[in-house]
Amino acid sequence: MKKVIVDEHSLSAYHFKWEPDEGKTYSVDFAIYDISWVAYNGTTGERDYPSYFDLEDYNNMVDHEPNEATLPKISGHIKWDGCCNYEIHELPMLHRCGLNGFENDFEQIKKAYEVSAEIMGDTADLDMMGLKN
Repeated sequence: MKKVIVDEHSLSAYHFKWEPDEGKTYSVDFAIYDISWVAYNGTTGERDYPSYFDLEDYNNMVDHEPNEATLPKISGHIKWDGCCNYEIHELPMLHRCGLNGFENDFEQIKKAYEVSAEIMGDTADLDMMGLKN
């Protein structure tokens, strides 16, 4: 199963995949993409839909899936017990502007935990995941 969430406020896109086992989900794969810019319509002044970093215009994409040449910022999986294996794909060097940049990274991981717990439902151990009941 799949779920995609695009958050225009934080300029983040979240892709989730999971395989239920006898109706229960014990692990959720995730990929977090930063959105590199938001275009504004010159005529109306309204926001156009954001694009992923290094991708074609998001509006023109089928199913809003990134292409094979684009790596997510962070990818991994979150288990029912709160354990998370992940990779950071930004190369060659990470850059953050002040502590707010690091807070944004944490907020992205936190959102991945929250959505994964929602997907897992009763299987998720919210205490072990660090989420309040």
